[in-house]
Amino acid sequence: MNPAFGSMDMIVSVRDHVCDPSVIDISWCVKSNVGLMNRRSILSLVFLALGIGSSPAAVVISGDFAAGTGSLSITAPMTFTITSAGTWRSVVFPGWAGTDGSVTTVLPTVGSSLEFQVGSNPTTTVQISALIDHRQSSVGAITAGDTTLSFGSVEVVVGDVITISPQTITFAATSGFNAALTGTYSGSPILASTGAVDLTAQVPEPSAALLVAIASVGLLRRRR
Repeated sequence: MNPAFGSMDMIVSVRDHVCDPSVIDISWCVKSNVGLMNRRSILSLVFLALGIGSSPAAVVISGDFAAGTGSLSITAPMTFTITSAGTWRSVVFPGWAGTDGSVTTVLPTVGSSLEFQVGSNPTTTVQISALIDHRQSSVGAITAGDTTLSFGSVEVVVGDVITISPQTITFAATSGFNAALTGTYSGSPILASTGAVDLTAQVPEPSAALLVAIASVGLLRRRR
């Protein structure tokens, strides 16, 4: 028994060794064990951070459009940077669903607006005009099968950063809406101009957890 530990029988495992306080200097064991735990903890944090990441923005269409309960929800901010100056008129969801044989235009409920922000300016809105379930022909950046959310005119210039806020947009009762669109969009939306020009390149937002992981790797290297 080691008097430093009273009547405790302590055995500490470190790597492949067993430290017995009665025969070995326990300070080495504890120091080594703490060091090993720190390294393992940091690595665990790295792997956890890389695994969980921040979830990408989801766009979800749900409800019964014929019954007037249809909606489009944006679950997290979507950020774009303007690469071509022009008049922004729609958010395009390329290839969301195949055609059901007809194009259906759904009008928003009265007063529905798209909420967005340009750079660090205050959040503003633009009146929504329609949700079109899919295009049957290609025009500029819009191709057959694309779904579009259209609204009033917003003038943009190169370098503008557009952030569309999380929100839910509701629509008036409309029959014939493409049922295949119900669910979550898994592609990359674009912003299009009046002439269907792609105005944007979506900005990848770094995961906060990934930044923690990078910092942790640096800490681990310094400890070595």
